[in-house]
Amino acid sequence: MSEDALKAAHKLFVVAETLLPEGAEHLFGTWSIADTELALMLNRLVKSGDAVPERLAHYASQQWLRPSVQSWVSLPRP
Repeated sequence: MSEDALKAAHKLFVVAETLLPEGAEHLFGTWSIADTELALMLNRLVKSGDAVPERLAHYASQQWLRPSVQSWVSLPRP
């Protein structure tokens, strides 16, 4: 990643770790679309092989397993 991209990723991690309580499965107590949005951002980094804090990588992988997310991921694409 470029230096600017590294700074942006670090900012994402700081905000995510601030909003996501330790041990929590969701940002705001119960699932919201914000959880999926955050998981998408984190998974882009994870799937590209970039370093992501373990807690955030685990959170993103758990969000990705949601049946609603899997239904969306499985939609046919052109």
